[in-house]
Amino acid sequence: MFSMAIYRHFENKEELLLSICEETFSRMIRLLDKARQEPGTPIEKLRRCLRTIVDFHLSHPTTTRSLL
Repeated sequence: MFSMAIYRHFENKEELLLSICEETFSRMIRLLDKARQEPGTPIEKLRRCLRTIVDFHLSHPTTTRSLL
């Protein structure tokens, strides 16, 4: 029942996956923007951003798997 209900909102699987990607990357970009705005040297900002990406994927394993 659920598998058919999802297509009321999305035309097909590709559209559903595209929506997941858009939402996921929008959230990640917001987190990265916040990390970049914090004070620090360029290398500290780079490390903070990389840590943000890793932490994001570790805290959202299901979403990460769906993107692979």
